[in-house]
Amino acid sequence: MNLTEQERQTLDGWIRSPTPEPMALRAQIVLACAEGHTNTAVATQMHISRATVTKWRTRFLSHRLNGLRDQPRPGRPRTIPPDLVDAVIKATVQTTPDHDIRWSTRSMGEAMGMSASTISRIWRARGLAPHREKPAGSSIDEPPETQSRCPSRPAARPIRSASDVVPSEKAPGAQL
Repeated sequence: MNLTEQERQTLDGWIRSPTPEPMALRAQIVLACAEGHTNTAVATQMHISRATVTKWRTRFLSHRLNGLRDQPRPGRPRTIPPDLVDAVIKATVQTTPDHDIRWSTRSMGEAMGMSASTISRIWRARGLAPHREKPAGSSIDEPPETQSRCPSRPAARPIRSASDVVPSEKAPGAQL
């Protein structure tokens, strides 16, 4: 497989720049194939399947750099503009609701003029869960190992040495 200098520079740029990970992987595959390695050798070296190497090598040979880009996927196109998704994420992370300690999908949906299920999909896609995080200013000074999980039970004493676990004397009637 032969690469032009411009193609080699573009592929190197994809690997070194903050491009999406799949694009960087495709660039690495093509560069390894251009060095003369077989599909099997590239797959083994990169810990991917031989079919993946074959797919991207073939796409590159037929369409050059454009063949490495994602093709349109089937299904309904996205209807929420990216700037609105960014606004929801920014509001979730940087603000709090007026009459509550944290955002819920319903309260964020009302504030942004969207449905709660849409907010839920955005949060899930970005790994956000404000309803599961501690509210601001509610830090407890005790270290976690001394806190009780159940408020009706006292906290367990932390284990510091083996003598805290193994009794030093045998209790009457106890068998070891």
